[in-house]
Order: sequence, then C-alpha cells, then structure tokens
Amino acid sequence: MAYLMAIGWRTPHVVTISDDSGPVSGRDFREFYAILSVIAEEAAPQGQRFGVPTWEEFYKGLFIGQQEIPAVGGGTVMRAISKTVLSRREFAAFLLQVRSHAASELGVVFPLWE
Repeated sequence: MAYLMAIGWRTPHVVTISDDSGPVSGRDFREFYAILSVIAEEAAPQGQRFGVPTWEEFYKGLFIGQQEIPAVGGGTVMRAISKTVLSRREFAAFLLQVRSHAASELGVVFPLWE
C-alpha cells in the first residue's frame, strides 16, 4: 500500500488482466475520447483549434489509414478507416501513437488519470 501511495494513488485500484486479442471495449473507446478531449482543449496548430471529431478523423487517417469510397454524384473520396476494425492489442497501440504524437508534435500534456 505504501508503494501505491508513493506513486500518487490515494484510493484502492483494481488491475484487470485480460486477453488483448478480443474486441475493443466501451471503456477503451471512452479512454480514446478522453484523450481526444485533452488534445482538442490544449492543441492549437498554427493557432487553430479543432474539435474532437476533427482530431478523431485526423488520427484515424494518420495511424489506421484511409480508404477510397464512392462519392455521391460519381467519383470517389478518401475516408479514414474505422477504428472498429482494430483488435484490443491494435487499439492499445493506436492510443499510444495518438498520445505520443500529441505530446511530441503538439505539446499536449496529459493529466495523470486515476
């Protein structure tokens, strides 16, 4: 318990160990949107601020990729691939990429969440 107090945990925590090859959970998605909220609040590239949906599309396109889809009226448009295609392991790596990019390239400082 002294160790937990030393690293800043004031209340008991539960550590869950599970298979990371299954589907992404609602908790994983909530963590993603919490990360995006911090980015939207703190980042202002070239003095511009963007909302969570814009950052979500940016990071999906940057780290998951894009696909060409048919456009209304003919032709095609590029669209970010959905994050729902990722396994838990891949989604965890994606979150790490997003946080790392935001911190190193945009100067975002993330809080220590409990």
